[in-house]
Amino acid sequence: MPMADNLIKRRITNINPACSFCNNHTETLSHLFRDCEFSQRIWSASLGIVATQGDHLSIQDWIRNFLNLFRKKKQKEERKIESDFISTLWGIWIHRNEIIFNKAKKNPSRILDIISDSNRRLHRINNKQSEFREHVKGDAKTISSKPMEWSSGTKSTTTMQILEVDGAWKNRKGDQWRAAIAWKNKNEDQGEESAARIFANSPVQTEAYAVLKALQDMEWKCSDITIRTDNLEVVQALKNRGRTNKNIDPIIADIKRIARSFHFVSCIKVGREGVKLAHNLATKARKGEI
Repeated sequence: MPMADNLIKRRITNINPACSFCNNHTETLSHLFRDCEFSQRIWSASLGIVATQGDHLSIQDWIRNFLNLFRKKKQKEERKIESDFISTLWGIWIHRNEIIFNKAKKNPSRILDIISDSNRRLHRINNKQSEFREHVKGDAKTISSKPMEWSSGTKSTTTMQILEVDGAWKNRKGDQWRAAIAWKNKNEDQGEESAARIFANSPVQTEAYAVLKALQDMEWKCSDITIRTDNLEVVQALKNRGRTNKNIDPIIADIKRIARSFHFVSCIKVGREGVKLAHNLATKARKGEI
């Protein structure tokens, strides 16, 4: 319900303009929530606030100043005192409506009970929000620490061959050999590697060709293989059937087709350091050094 002064401005009749608490002044936002002596006693009892300080401000600025002050405090303390402040505003408003609509008698204890009940609910909500934020933060850490990976088939009991792959691509005008791909077997008993120049129209296409070449070269040589790449887009394309990238779709289809020749194939996104050996090979191949 609007304040009495607003109702009078709208020329609504049969309105008692007096403050429901003191009956001595016209009811306005400033008077009801700050300037009335009854409300001032509530502020003092609930938060120890001397409401007359800052009475030269509009009620909106008065409230805003307190909220800004609370935000300078430590986070947990800020949430509690901010909730207490909002609950006090709420308690004053609710009791004012009880007096007007329910013919209740003015009772400071009633407002303090409303404030306490509101505080309990607000604190419960804040605690649940804090728990939710911590839960989300924990999930985010788990997700961020878990590498992006695509896999096909079931692991067998044989040794897993681990290959790092990489592509080197440079858009140099007139350069026929603008790209090169390489792979390196990380298993000590293998020590296999390969590097070759190719033609590719983008870095991601080069990376996709590197994964394909590694699988083609190792087909029928082993049953379980893990491919390490530093290109997230290739792994995402392998994982997401509905997601298409015309630039690499045919290559992705070939990778999946050849993967069916193995018992188990995994393609995992790693950092640049995880493909350093393959990167060096690919760079040398693109420059014609090997």
